Amino acid sequence: MTSNNDAPKTDSQAKSKNPSSSRRSFLTSAGATSTAAVMGIASLASLAIPSGAVAIETGTISATISPTNAQTAAFAELPFRGPVTMLNLLKFKPDGGFAKYMKYGQGVVPLVQGVGGRRVFAGRPAFLLIGEQEWDLMVIVEYPSKEAFIGMFNGPEYKAIEHLRLDSLETSVLYAMHQMPITG
Repeated sequence: MTSNNDAPKTDSQAKSKNPSSSRRSFLTSAGATSTAAVMGIASLASLAIPSGAVAIETGTISATISPTNAQTAAFAELPFRGPVTMLNLLKFKPDGGFAKYMKYGQGVVPLVQGVGGRRVFAGRPAFLLIGEQEWDLMVIVEYPSKEAFIGMFNGPEYKAIEHLRLDSLETSVLYAMHQMPITG
């Protein structure tokens, strides 16, 4: 799989310093009035990064490896109840990132299961059909509630293995998704 990090930027990419601002505008105009809801739904990975947060710069897009305190607080304030599904888009560091992530996976699976969560899907992308960002692995995990995820993430057992995730990733995106009814 080749990386598109050196690919020329489109006009809209070159002009946009905050790629999620249009998503926030759309969500606000669509009726999502809570600041926490707009920020949390638009993208947990696109908020301002306070000092001390783990972050990298990829072209004009700043991506975090781990949620900041502000992102976790905004997520906790979201108005939805019930199961929450997390979409993880992962790009590994060369020379051992995948192996380190597999060690992280061995440690995190019992923690996820311990709070009632489950892996829904994990797979390596086979072909990029639309877009420019390529990922090495996509994982979908469901938790019984946002509180279950936050409790696990803030727990001492998770903090003891979190370094494996941080050491393994070049960049990542984590979306919290709430199931919505589809009519048609």
